Order: sequence, then C-alpha cells, then structure tokens
Amino acid sequence: MISASMRFFRRAAYCFGSDSIYKGFSNSMKGVFLRIAAEPRKHKTSTAKGKIYSVQLRDLPSPVYVRRGTSDFLVLRDIFEDGEYEEVKLFELPADSNTLDLGGNIGMSVLYFSGLCPKSQLIGVEPDPDNFAMMQRNCESLTASKRAMLVQAFVAANDGEAGIDRSDDAWGFKKTEGPVSGEKVACVSIPSLLARAKWDHIDLMKCDVEGTEKELFADCTAWIFKVKHLIVETHPPYLPENLFADLKRVGWEYKVVYQNLLTPSPRIFLSRV
Repeated sequence: MISASMRFFRRAAYCFGSDSIYKGFSNSMKGVFLRIAAEPRKHKTSTAKGKIYSVQLRDLPSPVYVRRGTSDFLVLRDIFEDGEYEEVKLFELPADSNTLDLGGNIGMSVLYFSGLCPKSQLIGVEPDPDNFAMMQRNCESLTASKRAMLVQAFVAANDGEAGIDRSDDAWGFKKTEGPVSGEKVACVSIPSLLARAKWDHIDLMKCDVEGTEKELFADCTAWIFKVKHLIVETHPPYLPENLFADLKRVGWEYKVVYQNLLTPSPRIFLSRV
C-alpha cells in the first residue's frame, strides 16, 4: 500500500515533469504549495473560506483561482491532473455543443468542457454563494463572450427553495430534504434551465449533485430525451443500477461508453442510442 507521503511526493514530482499541466516553474511551485494546504488531514476543519490564489495552467488562456486550504485545489487536481472527465472525448462532441454542467462548484469542469468544444455554449449550476463567486471569477471570459450562463441554485425536480448542508468540504455541499429553516437556496428544474437558455437539446449533461440525482432521474421524462450524452456521478444509497433502472423505465435507450465503479461515488458515461 502506498503511504500518504509517497502519494504526495509522487504528485509533487508530477508538477515539475514534462507532462505537467502547470505553466512554468512558479506555477508548478504554487501547485505543490496548494496541494499541501488542500490534502485531507486528521481533525482538519471543513471550510469553504481561504485566501485566493491564482495559478496558470498550460492549456487555459487565463489563470484559474482556488481558495487555499479548501477542496478547491482537489477539484483542479481531479479534473486537470487526473483527467476525471477525459473519457468525454469518446463522445466526439460537436464544436458547437450545448453543455449543461450540474454541480459546477468553482467552475473547473465548465472550463474543461469549454476547452474541448471551442464554440460550445455552457450552463454552469452551483448552489453555494461562495463557490458560485469562485465559478464566476474562473469563468469570467466565458460569460463575457456570452458562451456561458452561470446559475446560482440547486438543480431539482421542481423550481422552489431548499436548505443547504455544508457538513462536507466545499466540493460536497448538499441539498437538504424536507421543510426549509434558516438559509434558503433557490432550486431550478432542468426544463426551466433549458427555457432560460432557449435550448432545444443538450449534447452533454454532467450531473454531480451530491445525491440529488435520485430526485432528478426519478421522473426525468420531461427533459431526458433532449440529452444526447450523459455523465452521472452516483452517491449512495443511489447506485448505478438505480440510475439504469430509472432510465430504462422512461425508455431512454443508451450504451455505456465508460464507467468508473472503483470509487465511493461511481461515475458513468452514457450515450443515447
């Protein structure tokens, strides 16, 4: 078994390797520094706060921003270092695709998808106001060019309001169930998002919504047939087999393009057939 220190040094070495995602020595050093601050530690307090640092990646025209000591860098790591969504290339999306990113967090996935399809239109949805502010900052060039619409809300089966559970780190905030007390966050349905953007189809929908996928796919008839390709991260007790059953029930026929089941939250890539 690889020790935590061995994993860290392996990743730190990657920052300076020939295949590093970072632009230049100073940004590679920032990667190491931010990794130390973000790596999970015993008794570490969950937070969404932290001093903001910029770091330049080789494949992005503008710097990206992360909050030190939060899960922000772990999101950057998963998407740009580890290639969490690399298999989306198997979909062979058109350059002008419509991409709906549910669970946009600080905007790293929005940026990644925008780079794959240079003429694409994107919608990024994130409920937490601090995370959303970071997504706005990271995606400023996309919104300025009218390529991206960012929405601060939970995605839900119906429009309305919900409470927010911040017991996890900033990449794992959840929609609460039942009556709302205290802070209220807007909820927006997928049909409402499509109407707001004036979209009649979705080439790619990414869904990483910390358990709300169960609610979305329980009755998805109103929108699922507008989706061509789908990435869903399932969170127990909602499992991949539950997702497959929900899709089968409404008649959305698909093929599994890729799946990563060796993780606490399995990630499934599906294409409509």
